[in-house]
Amino acid sequence: MKKNLICFSMSAVLLFSGVFMGSQYAAGAPKVKKIVMNKTVLNMKSGESFKLRVKNIKPVNLGKSVKYKSEKKKIATVNAKGVVKAKSIGTTEIIITSKKDKSVKMTVKVKVKRDKNIDNKNFNTTPAPENLNAATSVKPTEKLSPTASAKPTEKPSPTASAKPTETPAPPVHTPDKDDGRVFNNIPEMYADIISEQFKNMIHEKNGDIIALDLKDCASLSDSDRQALMNIVSEKYGRETVIKTREELIEDGKIIDDSMSGSVFVGGVLITIKDNKAETPDFTFDINCFETGLKAMFFSECKAVQKDSGWKYELGKKGLS
Repeated sequence: MKKNLICFSMSAVLLFSGVFMGSQYAAGAPKVKKIVMNKTVLNMKSGESFKLRVKNIKPVNLGKSVKYKSEKKKIATVNAKGVVKAKSIGTTEIIITSKKDKSVKMTVKVKVKRDKNIDNKNFNTTPAPENLNAATSVKPTEKLSPTASAKPTEKPSPTASAKPTETPAPPVHTPDKDDGRVFNNIPEMYADIISEQFKNMIHEKNGDIIALDLKDCASLSDSDRQALMNIVSEKYGRETVIKTREELIEDGKIIDDSMSGSVFVGGVLITIKDNKAETPDFTFDINCFETGLKAMFFSECKAVQKDSGWKYELGKKGLS
């Protein structure tokens, strides 16, 4: 009888321990923490908006109250209601965090493509594909031979003006090349220089990004900068961004290289600096950089206002 009592007591202890440990293990099991949104990736164009919504959140007792934050507000912004607005070309992330538990969060990737709202006509520019399609644009040839048919003007134009731009240029740009080439505004003028002088560097298989460093370019307003970016992007069909060299280094796009000093990984950088003051005419420097051993620049260039338009004369040319 005593033996049976001892066995019964031990069984009860073991049973109680098993129940207690099982319940303790169940209580200590990690709970799934998750936010489910109506979108995980947004493909947008500059100027577009989209409202993010919380479809589900775990644990359920956290409710659907969340905070929104954009990693790069220059590319896309988001308000407290989850409305995302695309600002400029690039990629960023929207971070969604539970208000009750900051450890519960998720991200939505935002990709912004070319701005659909900027119309180059607002800047009195002629259509970019015609103006910047080759060394000589269609517009100047039409001025020189208004009565001629399309075929005669197309034949002489490559030999008339394309050769002088591609032959080794003297230290100072030939003024004759600029005769008849008056641009409606400064963005169109800069875009023409980029198209003609840097076309070989840009056309090579050197990446997918064209960056414009315009921090010291006082001649361009914010809308002018956007117009220039759009013309270049339209011309080459590449992602074009406005970023300084310092920002590209910080992003890991420009890195140190033992052979060439530095390299732009995945693209080219075009920098424009000018001394625009109160007078209409001004001087500027412009360069195109891929690596420390592969760059082209023009210094002491002249921009002259003429007949409500702009002309330019390239200055000293340099290569590295």
